[in-house]
Amino acid sequence: MAFATKLAKEAKVGVTPGSAFGPGGEGWIRLSYAAADEDIKLAMDRMNQYLLELAE
Repeated sequence: MAFATKLAKEAKVGVTPGSAFGPGGEGWIRLSYAAADEDIKLAMDRMNQYLLELAE
């Protein structure tokens, strides 16, 4: 849950914590692809940048 919240606040990318779908989803996130291709690419670019910064 904390990762999803930080990703939304810092990278402006909304995801759903896997735990929202039961205990088997703990430690995972879910993405929705119900958007224009350009919006999905922008979200993936933002997520990539966020993860690179997180790894530093």
